[in-house]
Amino acid sequence: MSILFNKYKNAPYQGMQTEIVKVDYGLDGLAIELEVPAEGKSLSIEFDYVIGYRVLQESDLWSSWKDYNLNHAWIFEVLSGGWYDLENTRPDFMSGKGNVSDYAEYLIISVDSCVNVISTKPPTISELKFT
Repeated sequence: MSILFNKYKNAPYQGMQTEIVKVDYGLDGLAIELEVPAEGKSLSIEFDYVIGYRVLQESDLWSSWKDYNLNHAWIFEVLSGGWYDLENTRPDFMSGKGNVSDYAEYLIISVDSCVNVISTKPPTISELKFT
């Protein structure tokens, strides 16, 4: 399955080495903390309306690295062929039975981990104090 994606336009520090240091899911949504060591910065990526998320080692998406990698960006909007489409092949994936235009999939990558997020709203990205 081929993946069609765009770099997420509203993200700082594109094309830099990043590290996912924290993933926190709760009733308020999903928060991902990302470090950009070369800039001495930390970022918070927050999703308010999450349908689902998964965390994988970067090696589990090896076949995709020719298409997207940290040289291009660290966050992508997946248009087709991603995790949402894979889940949608299951007959019991109820979120896939609604209006597909209500959902968007995002992929956040780092040197060790990747996070796929299916959400009804785009993320909010803000700078944190680097620790």
